[in-house]
Amino acid sequence: MEVRDSASALPETQVSLNPAFQERHQGWDTKMLFDAALVTGLAGAFWLLVIRLRKGSLPPSFGRLDLRLPGFFIFAFALQLLLATLSVRGISPAQAVFPFVYLLSYLLLVYAALRNWHLFGMRIAFLGTALNLLVVTANLGHMPADLSLIQQTGRPDLVTSVESGRFPRQRPLTSHSRLAFLSDVLILPRPYPRPCVFSIGDVFITLGACWLILSTMGLIPANFGEAKRPVSTDESLSDEGEG
Repeated sequence: MEVRDSASALPETQVSLNPAFQERHQGWDTKMLFDAALVTGLAGAFWLLVIRLRKGSLPPSFGRLDLRLPGFFIFAFALQLLLATLSVRGISPAQAVFPFVYLLSYLLLVYAALRNWHLFGMRIAFLGTALNLLVVTANLGHMPADLSLIQQTGRPDLVTSVESGRFPRQRPLTSHSRLAFLSDVLILPRPYPRPCVFSIGDVFITLGACWLILSTMGLIPANFGEAKRPVSTDESLSDEGEG
């Protein structure tokens, strides 16, 4: 895959760094995940209402999700949010340790996803998390991002933040970036009201999260694709004896 230097492709503009702007947009790369989860939740709630009106009861598996190690997910995302906030505010120690903490948070997420392998949605999310971990590790704790695509989202301040290193998660995509095809090289453009740039890993994470939401609502099976446990000979004879 041919990779152009996205930083050199941009016109030179003088854009002042606005910490307040950066702080409000430090979660720009998770907008797709948040929006998809919100839409999925609202659509699921509507369908549950339809089921309730038609059948008079909710699905038997409603509210049942055998999620293991939920604290790992909370802790990993909290780490990212805390260090990103401190880094955006220009706190040097936070900026220095962010790549290591970013990798640590992804390792925690990968481990927690593996412990929840029995959930089909978590398997999808694991694939995305593993892909993001791979490219972040290859690029020393940062996710390369195509600045020309970020420019198309209408955020010149954000482009400047990534170029200057004030935005901790991303670094400009260049010809030296490793595994560029796994980087933030996809765009959800306008007229979508909240355009953003994301990676193929983010797509799988979003799909997995939406599956988990719907399975928690009882609308789709949480253990879809799981092999059924074979019935042993003893169990079969016992059933025949009872019959």
